[in-house]
Amino acid sequence: VIDAIVDYYQNYNANIHRGVHTLSQEATDKYEQARLKIQKHFNAAKSYEIIFTSGTTHSINLVANGFSALIQKGDEVIVSAMEHHSNIVPWQMLCERTGAILKVIPMNQEG
Repeated sequence: VIDAIVDYYQNYNANIHRGVHTLSQEATDKYEQARLKIQKHFNAAKSYEIIFTSGTTHSINLVANGFSALIQKGDEVIVSAMEHHSNIVPWQMLCERTGAILKVIPMNQEG
């Protein structure tokens, strides 16, 4: 993985899906090849189901925002007391927007 990252930054670092120049097209091709490889690994039906984000926090925010249309007043969103702050705040905000109830499940010796 490290070698692939170094190769990208040394040889293909350009904006994807944004340029008509050669380097941008090469970067886009590499990006889409990675998407296809992940699609096959996870047996996703379509490559557009694979979304790359800048990290876990961004991913959690996307998921929480995506549930906004499905969560209704009185629904319960459950998180554990062991969650990182970045996995609590998006759900708190979702509950504030929708009227759902955030429940924090305490931890014990068994988990």
